[in-house]
Amino acid sequence: MPAPANTIVTPPAAPALVDRVRRVAAFSSRLRHLQDGKDIVLDHITREAWPFAAALTLKSAKQKRAWVLCPDARTQEQVHADLTAWGVTSWFFPRLAAICRALCWQPGRIRTRAR
Repeated sequence: MPAPANTIVTPPAAPALVDRVRRVAAFSSRLRHLQDGKDIVLDHITREAWPFAAALTLKSAKQKRAWVLCPDARTQEQVHADLTAWGVTSWFFPRLAAICRALCWQPGRIRTRAR
């Protein structure tokens, strides 16, 4: 029997929620591209949902290592904490915040270095 809509998701259930959303048709069709090594676009995601979207894509990707760049240190701390809650192991590099801030606003530069 499904839980009522106003039920709060407890931390042990959070990773299961990510897996459940991955199986929803609207997401699974896009996330399947990650298995093929292709890029996907998840647009219209609010700042508060970034960690969930990152967890969703990281758990769906063929390659299990990725850099998640954030625009500032506060967002980086929040994303790190939330990724852990969603069941994704993450490393936190607070001293790289200034470097990431400089690179985040130069997408062409990141693309060149990533190749």
